[in-house]
Amino acid sequence: MSIPTSTKPTINQKLFEKTKLLWGIKGYYTNQKQLTDQEVIEKYHNLWKIEKNFRMAKTDLQTRPIYHYKTKTIMAHLLICFMALCVGKHLEKTTSLSLKKLNHILRRVVEVKIQDSLTNEIQIIPQKLSTIEVEILEKLKFAY
Repeated sequence: MSIPTSTKPTINQKLFEKTKLLWGIKGYYTNQKQLTDQEVIEKYHNLWKIEKNFRMAKTDLQTRPIYHYKTKTIMAHLLICFMALCVGKHLEKTTSLSLKKLNHILRRVVEVKIQDSLTNEIQIIPQKLSTIEVEILEKLKFAY
């Protein structure tokens, strides 16, 4: 689009037609020479899964960058984040619920420990569970 001095905007028709021809065309760039064109496209279309995992790591798992300077602590931090991601994916697949939903439901599952000050005897009082809480814990094979 160009705006001449008369301040009446006009559309560059030649450029518009050229742009219209390119609508819907995608280009893919990769350094993976062994992949076929179709494999490159399939891998690209699976990127959403990776992006979803990064969102899950940032939101549901609440992982944040931590600034380590030693190789050992950097590797340990990455391992912990990766393990949390694996456990989270296992929970999602096993229960068919998102981590956010699981967290919301299961945060109410608690037990109270009471210690008698005279006998030092500890009594554990579990909370009465809802049907959905019982179903989730059974799917995860957790005893409560």
